Amino acid sequence: MKKIALLCILLLLPAAAFAHGGGLDSYGCHHNRKQGNYHCHRGPLAGQEFASQADMLAALNASGGGGGQEQHVTHKKSKKSAHEPPPPPHAPSTGPVLRVLDGDTITVRLSGKETRIRLYGVDAPEKAQPHGQEAKEFVDDLILTEAVTVEPVDTDRYGRTVAIIRLRDGSTLQDKLLAAGQVWYYPQYCKRPECSGWKHMESRAKSERRGLWRDGNPMPPWQWRKSHKN
Repeated sequence: MKKIALLCILLLLPAAAFAHGGGLDSYGCHHNRKQGNYHCHRGPLAGQEFASQADMLAALNASGGGGGQEQHVTHKKSKKSAHEPPPPPHAPSTGPVLRVLDGDTITVRLSGKETRIRLYGVDAPEKAQPHGQEAKEFVDDLILTEAVTVEPVDTDRYGRTVAIIRLRDGSTLQDKLLAAGQVWYYPQYCKRPECSGWKHMESRAKSERRGLWRDGNPMPPWQWRKSHKN
């Protein structure tokens, strides 16, 4: 009688209960080790078989199930990381100047890689602004193809390395530009100890009417950009 009762219980159990082992995951599914597939016993996809869990999640998303929330969270994280600028290099490095884009932006080859550099603490006139081409040509004549030392300070929102550029004679490119009256000292973004000296250089160039200061009181580029926004 005991054998007959046990047989009856086994016959009443779902075949899936003894066809394979392993617990169910949070979706009510698991892998069938014997058949090599993935199928569900519970949840919105109960009774369905899939080649893999990835296929099941795709079907769950398509049906508006819980997988959609997981996909949304993953997308949100990747979107955030894409807008985070890379951390700046901390050690100074030396390389040749490959290009001069304008009076305060250059490209330098560092460790075999082209790196765009935005000069720290100064702001040059824009290309379309009076003296913009003059500032670019000044930098061209001074350092194009020359080796310079890049001393990183920060990384801006465009991914450029913001740096002090040290020349072979020990001076900085910022020194040269300010002394020649080719750029403005940028008080909003200049907070290092060098900045007080740069402010003095600008004042002297202005009093001696060098470079762009020949125009008397030219419009700073940050004001020019604001007035020319589309």
